[in-house]
Amino acid sequence: MNKTSRTKAPAFLFYASDWLTDPSLRLCSAETRGVWIDLLCLMFLSEEPGVLKIGSQILDKKGIQKLSGISQKKFSKVFDELTNFGILKQDEKGRFFSKRMIQDEALRQMRRDFGKLGGNPNLKEKSVDLVQNKVNQKDKQKTTPSISYSNTYSKENNTSIVLSDCVEFELKNFIQKNCPSVAKLSNQLTFDQAEKLIAEAGSQQAVEEILLQMENFKTLTKKYTSVFLTCNNWIKRRKNDQQQQQQSNRPGGKPSFDDSVRNF
Repeated sequence: MNKTSRTKAPAFLFYASDWLTDPSLRLCSAETRGVWIDLLCLMFLSEEPGVLKIGSQILDKKGIQKLSGISQKKFSKVFDELTNFGILKQDEKGRFFSKRMIQDEALRQMRRDFGKLGGNPNLKEKSVDLVQNKVNQKDKQKTTPSISYSNTYSKENNTSIVLSDCVEFELKNFIQKNCPSVAKLSNQLTFDQAEKLIAEAGSQQAVEEILLQMENFKTLTKKYTSVFLTCNNWIKRRKNDQQQQQQSNRPGGKPSFDDSVRNF
């Protein structure tokens, strides 16, 4: 029989300082904060810790309103605050989730697995940092309890567990495998930067295409030091060029982004 998160752990970490100082939460009404703490409890008890669902049922806005126990009119204000202030996040599958809780669960699972392996310090330092670095970025991530986090799930002994398969790791992995020159730049991507690049480009694939173009730029390591700033500028140049091409709608106009890169 599969064990739920309630069986695995009796309680989840609650960061009192973040709760009392997070500006997004402070902008919310007391009623909204009350609903949010209830949602955190539900996400902790979820079969997929950190994801808002009951059993196999993913909760939508209507389901959350029913669980909140408040009128539809009051809930409308609560839901607007949770979403407008970036507290309640939603992934590409339409699931609401808590990034912090997913991080904590991933870290707990990693520590448990390393314990089974005898606590190899080299393996632990290499892998746990992928999750721990996100938690330690408080100065750069002011809305710690509510920032978004992409995640995947895997089966271990028929039990669904949360793993830290975030966009930062995916893009870093892509760079290491396909872009050795980009990997040499002194300032590599952080989690926030990876998310911003994907938001700017429209998809992870579009970011990877730019990274490959950067890799083919012969003087990349001599001219640039930051993966994020370079990639972000190239994305903006490509978008600007595409917009100008659409406006002009004539052949032989301004050189395309790809041509500009080749002649840069």
